[in-house]
Amino acid sequence: MSLSSRPALLPRSLALGLLLAAAAQAAPGLPDPEAVEAALRAAPALQAARADVQAETAAGRQLQLGPHAWTLGLGAARRTLDPVAGRRSNDVELSLERGLRLPGKQAAAERLGQARLDAARAAWARDWQLQAGTLLDGLARWHREGLQARRLARQAAVAAEEARGLVRRKQLGDASALDALQAEAALAQWQALQRGAEGRAAAAELLLLRQFPGLVLPPPELPLPPLPAAELPLDSQHAGLEALVRDREAASAALAAETLERQPDPTVGVQLGRATLDGERRVGLSLSLPFGSAARDAGLEASRARLAAQDARLDQARRDLAAQQAARLREAQAQHTAWQAAQAAAERLEQVTRGLERSHALGEASLAELLQARRLAHEAGLAAELAALDAWLLQWQIALDSGRLWPAPPLR
Repeated sequence: MSLSSRPALLPRSLALGLLLAAAAQAAPGLPDPEAVEAALRAAPALQAARADVQAETAAGRQLQLGPHAWTLGLGAARRTLDPVAGRRSNDVELSLERGLRLPGKQAAAERLGQARLDAARAAWARDWQLQAGTLLDGLARWHREGLQARRLARQAAVAAEEARGLVRRKQLGDASALDALQAEAALAQWQALQRGAEGRAAAAELLLLRQFPGLVLPPPELPLPPLPAAELPLDSQHAGLEALVRDREAASAALAAETLERQPDPTVGVQLGRATLDGERRVGLSLSLPFGSAARDAGLEASRARLAAQDARLDQARRDLAAQQAARLREAQAQHTAWQAAQAAAERLEQVTRGLERSHALGEASLAELLQARRLAHEAGLAAELAALDAWLLQWQIALDSGRLWPAPPLR
C-alpha cells in the first residue's frame, strides 16, 4: 500500500464519486470489473441460481397451461338380454373428457408464475451479491497479508544493510562485537517475521484464486482513503432485501391462487357408444363437479401462514439492514478518524527514528535504542497502513451493499 506521509481530506462529493466509479471501472485496489464479472459468473452458486431462473421460467409456462389435459376413455361391456334365447349384446363406449378452469384461475396462475420468476431473478442478484462479498473478503485478506509482508521485507532489508555495515566496522575495529551481534539478531527477527508474513500472503492469494479461478488481482498499492460519505445514496439497493420483497410478492400471489383453488374445476366430457345386437348408437355429454375438501382448506391455511412468515422476515430484514447500514456508515467515519490519528503517530515515531539514526551515527545513541525505535516505528507505520486499508474496506463494503460495486448483470 502506498500512502503519503500527510493525510489528505477529500470532499464528500469526491469520496462518493470514487465509490460510484468502482462499478464502472477498476478502482484502486480492486480488480477490473470485467474480470470480477467473469469470475462470479463461473461460480457454482451463481450457476445454480441461473438454473433456478430457468426452472421458474418453465414452471411459469406450466402454470399458464394449467393442470388439465384431455383424457381418452375406452370401455367394453357384454349384456345378456334374454338368457333363454341367448340374446347378448357387445357394447363399446368411447369417451373424451377434460377439466375446465373456472374464471380467474388462469390469470391468477399467470401472476403466480411471473411472481416466482421475479423472485428467482432477485435470488440470482442476491446470490451474486453474496459471492461478490466473498470475493471482497478474500481480497481484503490478500491486501492485509500482502501489506504486512511488504513492510516486513523493507524492514528486513534495512536490518540486513545495517548488519553488514556493523560486521565490516567490527572487522576494522570501529564497532563492538556486541553491536554487531545485536544487529544480526535484529536481522534474524525481521527475516523470521518476513517469512511468516510472506507465507500467509501466499496462502491468502492461493485461497482467493482457488475460489475465483481466472481472477486478475489488482496492483496492491492504495492511495489515501477518502472521507466517507455522510449517508447512503438515495437509490441504494440491497439485493438481499429485494429478494425478500419478491419472495413476499410470490407468497401473496400463491395465496390468491390457492383461494381460487378452494372451488374445484368441473370436468366435461363426450361419450360415444355402440351396441352390436341392434346397432344402437349413443351420443352423450357429461359434467362432473367435484366437492371441495379439507385438503384444499389446509392448503389455503398453509399459504396464509407462508405469507405471514414472509411479511415477518421482510420486516426483520428491513430493521436489520437499516441498523447495519447506519452502524457501517458510522464505523467508516470513525475508522477514517482513527487512520488519521494512527498516521500522525507513525509520522512522529518516524521522526524520532531518523533523529536516533543521526545520533547513533554521531555516537550519541546506542544501537539498542535505535533498534527499539525502529520496532516502534514499524508497529506504528503498520498500524497506520492497516487502518487506511480498513477505511477502504468499509467503504467498499458500503458500496457493495448499496448495489454500486459489482452489481449483478442482467441474465442472458
